[in-house]
Amino acid sequence: MTRRATVLLAALAASLPFATAPVRTQQPTAELARITALLAELDAAFVAGDLAALRTRFEPDHPGAVAMFVHHLEALLRLGGPRERSSEIVAGPHQYGALTLVRVRHSTRWPDAATTPGHPAARVAQPLVEDSYLTVRANDQRLVPTFVIGVPVQVECVKGNRFRCAACNYQIGGVDGWLCVPIEPERGGAIEAASFYLLGTDLSLDVTVRVEPEAVAAAATAERLAAELAALTPDSAAGVTSRWLPPEHEEDPPTGLDGARVAIEIPEDGDGGSRAVLHVVTLGTLQHILLARGSRAALEAHADRLAELLQSYRLLQPDRNLAEAAAMPLRQHTGGWFEATTYHNDHFGVVLRGPAGWKPSQRTGGAVFRVAWTGPDGGRLWLTGHRVPVGMTKWTEADVDRWLTQQCDGRGLELRTAENGQRWRPAPDNWCDAPDGGREQSVELRAVASGDPAAPHHRRLRLLVFPDLLLVADAHAGTERESAALHEALPTLRRGN
Repeated sequence: MTRRATVLLAALAASLPFATAPVRTQQPTAELARITALLAELDAAFVAGDLAALRTRFEPDHPGAVAMFVHHLEALLRLGGPRERSSEIVAGPHQYGALTLVRVRHSTRWPDAATTPGHPAARVAQPLVEDSYLTVRANDQRLVPTFVIGVPVQVECVKGNRFRCAACNYQIGGVDGWLCVPIEPERGGAIEAASFYLLGTDLSLDVTVRVEPEAVAAAATAERLAAELAALTPDSAAGVTSRWLPPEHEEDPPTGLDGARVAIEIPEDGDGGSRAVLHVVTLGTLQHILLARGSRAALEAHADRLAELLQSYRLLQPDRNLAEAAAMPLRQHTGGWFEATTYHNDHFGVVLRGPAGWKPSQRTGGAVFRVAWTGPDGGRLWLTGHRVPVGMTKWTEADVDRWLTQQCDGRGLELRTAENGQRWRPAPDNWCDAPDGGREQSVELRAVASGDPAAPHHRRLRLLVFPDLLLVADAHAGTERESAALHEALPTLRRGN
């Protein structure tokens, strides 16, 4: 499977926050000493800014995973230097055939960040602490790294390589040879996600959980996702969608359970091509999506291993009613719920009174929560909560100004100040104190060259920034009546008791 294809397919995975610490290793062994020396070599390449040397040190089983790891290091290099990095083994070793797996904790520092005004790393934790899984194999007395992937420092829902979530009502994994890796929230658009890697091969399975505003047939969802995947690489083609149910529930499917399967063929030179196989399971608006991917050769050679992993998937409460099946993961993972059209979020203490008579709904994505209200005349109000990006200790007004600029650049959009309609420019004076302890500003967003005649040409944004959370309320009206309703709703956004 080519590097481009694996990176693009891996982008489908998403995530949730986790919480428990890894187990420390026992006394160092000769093998651990050799891996420690390898880590020092990789750290030295990063400090020198020589990612080409670091990349070529790998003989990857999963090129996409290594490419994503290197891409993250590239982002850290853009923060400037000088820099320091040290890596230590915090769990393992564990044997997977000829491969040795360890969990590694990386600590990256920018010594000048605290004393140099305007240093780009000043917003980064000192030190920045991150974890990864690393596998190695011995080759002519030399250790060869074959696999690396970032993993949250704190991990919940994973035990014995099994992913289990009571709120999302499923478990999967615990199968020999498969490594379970929970995924960081910023990498995808789902309530939670994990990837399973069959170490020593390029075969993997991504598991994501979503909740849609309306119930959609599993076959329709599979066809839409397959079309999106096929569009990622030239000449790819989706096959015929067929009915599929998890093996555990095939003989006695719970009420409301629906499932579908479709394969996407990805032609590539040199290795016989690749394949992605989508398995979609739905319970009302709740969706469990299982995406197997790898070279055709690996999928065929290890079909029984993949079947064993799929066999491990099961609903924890098969008789859970459809409304509860969707509400529980949203409440658990986002903290949100509605009282009429008023949105409450228990995790973050956020409240917004949506316009009366508008239709509210919760959406899923990479943000910590996302909520929408739809008006009778085509108006829309979005509320999105964004966590602090990985590698930063807090949100600042300057961070949000940069984010706003990035959202508009190259998209035919321009920002205007809400007070006088003048062209918006990033400035500290744009911000004022919010009643609930944060900082806020309001701007107008205008489409100046939209290719979509139905796209809203005028939107109003209210932004509230706190050290741990960015709130974005994004509104547009279809009529004057809806404009008045939004004018009343936007100021009700609050955080706190």
